[in-house]
Amino acid sequence: MRLLADLQNYIDTNVRLVYLSGVEKVSVILSRFVASFLFATILLLLFFFLSISLGFYLSDYFGKLYVGFGLVSLFYLLLFMLLYFTRNRFLKKKLTDFFIRTLLKDKDA
Repeated sequence: MRLLADLQNYIDTNVRLVYLSGVEKVSVILSRFVASFLFATILLLLFFFLSISLGFYLSDYFGKLYVGFGLVSLFYLLLFMLLYFTRNRFLKKKLTDFFIRTLLKDKDA
């Protein structure tokens, strides 16, 4: 009878340990996501205002408003195309590696 109680206690403890380990890993991923999101938002605002400034500067340089902003738009279109066609090689692999490392990371190691 004592053996069954100890076995049940052991199983409950292991289930609780797996649950808490999962909660910890989800918390780490979520906190990194929130921090990355805030950083990306600030960086996006920086690029937005720099793009407007560059658009006005190029418009003044070329004498036409649409030329300056068109060149800035063309630059972002080319950058988008570059990222789109190389997304599997860079972004997908890095994100997959990050999640695997985070989920399989042993706290004691």
